Amino acid sequence: MRGLQMGWYTMGGQRVYRLTTGGQELVYVDTAAGAAAARPNTRYVFSPEDADRFVALVRAAQAGEWAEVAGGVDEAVFSPQPGPSVLTDPFLWLAIAATLPIAIGFPWVVTAGARGMHYRVGPDGIAVHHLGRKLYRWQDIKSVQRLDQVPRLWRVFGASLPGYHVGDFIAGSLGTVKVYASRLKPPMVLLETTRGRRVLLGPEDVDGLLNAVEHYR
Repeated sequence: MRGLQMGWYTMGGQRVYRLTTGGQELVYVDTAAGAAAARPNTRYVFSPEDADRFVALVRAAQAGEWAEVAGGVDEAVFSPQPGPSVLTDPFLWLAIAATLPIAIGFPWVVTAGARGMHYRVGPDGIAVHHLGRKLYRWQDIKSVQRLDQVPRLWRVFGASLPGYHVGDFIAGSLGTVKVYASRLKPPMVLLETTRGRRVLLGPEDVDGLLNAVEHYR
C-alpha cells in the first residue's frame, strides 16, 4: 500500500518483515537465533526519519556504550519517514468501493426482510411477502398442512440468523425446502406445490392461516 508497507516481503531474494512508510534510507535489523523479544533469525526493515542516529544507537547499545551516545536518555523514539498518505493509494479506494456496498447492503436486506416478511391468503392463493411478493396460486398448490414436528434444518443457500431464516434448506426426510420464517420451531406450515416444491412457513398464527386456506381454497 502506498505510504505504508507492513508484513512479509521478498527483498534482494530474502524474505524480510517490513514496517516502512517509504523506500529510501531503509534500516535492516537482523535478530539473533536466541532472540526473545522479536522473531529469531529474522531480518526486519524499518524506515526511521533519522536513519543514521537509529543505527548509531543500535550499535552503541550492542557495544554497551548507550549512555555515551544516547545523551542520558533511557530510550529513543523515532518517527517514520514522511511518506505519501495511504489515502492516495488507488487500491485502498477500490477495496472500499467493493466492500462498502456489502457492508451497508447486507444489514439493510436482513432488517428489511425480517420486518416486512408476512403471509397473505386470498382468492388467488398464498402470497409470501419478503423483499417483494411470491404468489403460490391455488391451482399450483397440492397441499397445505400443519407441521408439529420440524426436522433439523441445514442451510444450503440464504440466511439463517436469529429471528430471520430465508432461503433453501435441507430438512431431513422432507428434502430441500424453501423457508420463509422468523423461527424454526413447531408449529409451522408446510406448503407443497403440484411440481413437488416444498415451502416452509412460520406464521405467528398457524391455525389462523390454515383456517384462511380452508376458506379460500
